[in-house]
Amino acid sequence: MPPAHDPAPNRLGANGPSPPGNRQNKYRSSKFPEAGVFWSFHQMHHSSEYYNLSTALRQGAVQDVATLFFDLLQAVAIPPNIFVVHRYLNLIYQFWLHSNAVPYLGPLEYFLNTPSSHRVHHGRNPYCIDRNYGGTLIIWDRLFGTYEPERQDEEIAYGLVTPVASFNQLWCQFFEFKALGYDKGQMRDDNGKEIFPGLWNKVKAAFWPPGYFPGVKTKYFFMWLYMDDNTEGIPKIEHPVVPYNPPLTTPLRFYLLVQWLILIAGSLQFDAHRQTLSWPYFLSSLVYLILFLQMFGYYFDHSPISVIFDCSRLAFATAVGLLTWDISFAIYGIASLFTVYLLRSTGNIVAVQKKK
Repeated sequence: MPPAHDPAPNRLGANGPSPPGNRQNKYRSSKFPEAGVFWSFHQMHHSSEYYNLSTALRQGAVQDVATLFFDLLQAVAIPPNIFVVHRYLNLIYQFWLHSNAVPYLGPLEYFLNTPSSHRVHHGRNPYCIDRNYGGTLIIWDRLFGTYEPERQDEEIAYGLVTPVASFNQLWCQFFEFKALGYDKGQMRDDNGKEIFPGLWNKVKAAFWPPGYFPGVKTKYFFMWLYMDDNTEGIPKIEHPVVPYNPPLTTPLRFYLLVQWLILIAGSLQFDAHRQTLSWPYFLSSLVYLILFLQMFGYYFDHSPISVIFDCSRLAFATAVGLLTWDISFAIYGIASLFTVYLLRSTGNIVAVQKKK
């Protein structure tokens, strides 16, 4: 019986840092999210059903918490300047890997991580699961048996094994913590019997591989377990694959584009002045920016609360502008409220109640 959200989540690794003298540690830290709920820290990066350069920027908000243990281990022996330089060079290198435009690169595939190898890493096809963990080098995958070449006769489908089917960014960031940390341990079979009875079995449900169930074979990799058969429980891909992408009208798209540009400008201004802000102003600004970003997800999902949520945000912006005599902020709020009213009254905003 499959879990409530993800039968065997795409357990591909997090982007952990590694020192130049010990690149194998990158491979070990990449496998860390196979330890059950730790996958939740990184799944956001793999939840996109599209694969392009923007996927490289789609990161978990608390992802670095999962690799903190490895950071501390390396800090004992690696000078900070070397550690930081290597970490960010590693991340920069991985940016170009998120592309469907770059073909197989011949001999380079033997030792470098390439777009072809990384496409497999992001795939949810059975043969792609738990494969190609390398950040810059692919030699560790070849050495430890987790390398898998891209198959030319099978189109890769991207995203989680069970697509999240939502643009709600807070839900996308954190839903898997509940799914693996709690829901999985509460599952019952068709006869109503607990699949993970007792405290210890519930701990195993949370911290053993996400695809683990009683009877599933596992192996040890250093200090944690991983699936003996990486394809077990993974459904075959049914083509054609249609990514989750509810349609939006052109006027609404234009409104959201303008709002996105305003959000970018506001975020840059916030980042430039954040060190000089008081804590109350800093926290309130941060919360507002998060709620601003949340608004897009509601519109993209055709959520029934999209208009109410956006109008509440804009009313708050208008009130702040008027109370602080920030005329530009007040005008922004009023103009945006009027635009939302026009979009709603002309049928350009569609709200649909999702089926439970």
